[in-house]
Amino acid sequence: MNTPARSTDVAVIGAGPTGLFLAGELAANGVSVTVIERALEPDRLPRANGVVGDAVRLLDERGLYRGLARNDHSLRGMLHRIGTGNFGRHPRPAPVFSYAGFRLPLHRVRRDSPVYVLPVPQRVLELALERRAVEQGAVLRRGQELRSFVQDDDGVHVEIAAPDGADRLSAAYLVGCDGAHSTVRKSAGIDLPGATLDGAVSRLAHVTIPREELTLNGGLRSPDGRALRPFVPHRTARGVLTFGSFGTGLTTMSTLEWGADVPDDDVPLTIEEMRESVGRVVGRPVDLRPPHGPGPHQLRRMSSRNARVAATFRAGRVFLAGDAAHVFTGYGASALNAGLLDAADLAGRLVAAVRGAAGTGTATVGGGAASSGSVGGGSVGCGAAGSGVVGGGAASSGAASSGVVGNGVVSSGTASNGTAGSGVTVDEALDEYDAVRRRQALRTVQHSAIQESLLAPGDEVTAWREEFAARLTDRQFLATLADELAGRPTAPRPASHP
Repeated sequence: MNTPARSTDVAVIGAGPTGLFLAGELAANGVSVTVIERALEPDRLPRANGVVGDAVRLLDERGLYRGLARNDHSLRGMLHRIGTGNFGRHPRPAPVFSYAGFRLPLHRVRRDSPVYVLPVPQRVLELALERRAVEQGAVLRRGQELRSFVQDDDGVHVEIAAPDGADRLSAAYLVGCDGAHSTVRKSAGIDLPGATLDGAVSRLAHVTIPREELTLNGGLRSPDGRALRPFVPHRTARGVLTFGSFGTGLTTMSTLEWGADVPDDDVPLTIEEMRESVGRVVGRPVDLRPPHGPGPHQLRRMSSRNARVAATFRAGRVFLAGDAAHVFTGYGASALNAGLLDAADLAGRLVAAVRGAAGTGTATVGGGAASSGSVGGGSVGCGAAGSGVVGGGAASSGAASSGVVGNGVVSSGTASNGTAGSGVTVDEALDEYDAVRRRQALRTVQHSAIQESLLAPGDEVTAWREEFAARLTDRQFLATLADELAGRPTAPRPASHP
């Protein structure tokens, strides 16, 4: 092929939240960036429904928070904003937070709590991040796909499949933000070790719930007359239920059951199967109806969950971020939060690397607008059932026993920020991205295992939950747990947990 290659400082593969946020960070700091994305537009299928912890601060510092916080103008959306601390010009720590079926009273540590909660559909977030990236000067090439790449001392040379034929792109660095089945990761020869675990089945569907099934405040009626609140995981003797609506008239409902019969993987989930699952978990029949409107709508079942972290996040001039680097399937948008924090960390390091190569001096890696002090911040392992690492039994951390989490890696404390200068070279700082963010991903896997352990059935779990609940009256314990939810020190554990 004789077509001359176009050039850019950084090529990003994948225009999901991670890739778009990274592109915006780089472009805002004068680094040329080209994003290659196969899809012609952001996915219309609803996925994550919110951002938690330090990632919310990142969005606020970039002027994106106010528009995202006001995406739902319904009465329910306004009430949800107030309840999560999103009624002002800037986010406030959430007064309460749901953790493994517990209602954490974060108002007791609110002044110091880093747990920010921003309810926003992923598509709305992606559109905002795309707009910012393009406004800052990033080039977004939709409808194109990575075919292959090679790297040498001068950079990375990328072959692209485009509608009008093959194209080439030369970049100083290549970043794979192309999801769990990452072409970049596979082409770079990077393994994705970990575990695929079964023993529990999760179901998720968009449904319509008749008004008579709900209380006046939108709760689902339970057999004993209590209202099961939306946006809160409810643990029963038979499983876990979570549901909520974002003002569209549709309800996203999910269940997690242990030991339930599961159809073959090639049998699609139906509304009837979802209705039966909800009925088992709640303890009474619930009238779920098909979703209305054109869609697309979610209707999926998972009988296994992945807990996997790439063997390295760097291979020469090639980097991984987001789901391309780590896969933890579960509730709470932990993957989304982790990806945004990956991007914030890597952006600062790449800005310094590009500036150093251009002879403009060596910037502090992780400093300035690219990271806003969040370099090394951990991912947020929050949500209803964690990432599904533990299949059963409270006191068994499946992630640790499966070899996903190595001894001493997860419990190594808060990762330090990397800097170029003061004796640390740009290349060493780029290596630190792998060390820092991989450590955080491993911690998220373990933290999610703890959450699902607390949700699992059994007498042993009940005893552990009682101990955990008692410790929530300890302000220091609560503050430490809040730090972990925002991606800071390792979550505290009851003494009985191994």
